[in-house]
Amino acid sequence: MSKVLTIEIPSPGHSRLKIIPSYEDESILAANFAEFDENDFPDGDELLQESDLPEPISYAEAQQMIQDAYDRGFDDGKQVTAATMTVEIQEQQEIRNHFEKMILRLHGEFQKITKQMEELSLNIAVEIAETIIADTISHDASMVIRQARKAIDGYRNAQTLRVRINPHEYEAIEQVKNTLIGDTMRNPDITIIADSSISRGGCIVESDIGAVDAQITTQLQEIRRQLHAARLSE
Repeated sequence: MSKVLTIEIPSPGHSRLKIIPSYEDESILAANFAEFDENDFPDGDELLQESDLPEPISYAEAQQMIQDAYDRGFDDGKQVTAATMTVEIQEQQEIRNHFEKMILRLHGEFQKITKQMEELSLNIAVEIAETIIADTISHDASMVIRQARKAIDGYRNAQTLRVRINPHEYEAIEQVKNTLIGDTMRNPDITIIADSSISRGGCIVESDIGAVDAQITTQLQEIRRQLHAARLSE
């Protein structure tokens, strides 16, 4: 009768093999070899002698050998799987780190562009205001008159006043020179000076106690400075 071992692979959660013999004898005998003639081995290979055959092993020994081989294979598989997973995890981590760096870089670029746009918007707003004011000034001298009166009013105790004005607006200021002082009790000596370095619409008032720059361009520059400072403080 043929002697066969049936090996049942363990189900998930179990690590022991189940070996089912198809015979009652619990020993595995060496195989029976038929008699061969030396002519069957033309190359001169020697026949195995009976003494050269492996010793029979018991069923329990066979079971343990198979189980050991299975366990070694299982452990090797776990190690290979663990090594493979480690490499894949490292690769995924590198990809994640790469994307995080890209996101940070894009965020920085976005912040930089946003600040540049804010700066540009402020400059455009001030430039638009300058254009509108310049157009108004070219047709209306009342603005420079208001600027001069406001600047002079800050020097109530001055004895002498020199009002530097753009030559294009000299005549308009000269005509209202006597009305530049709002307080009739004050009578300082006022001199109107045409100065091409003064921008239209404003003036510089100098006195014996100080000076004030009442030019529109100077005020717009101060507005621009304050807007930039407010944006940087956010």
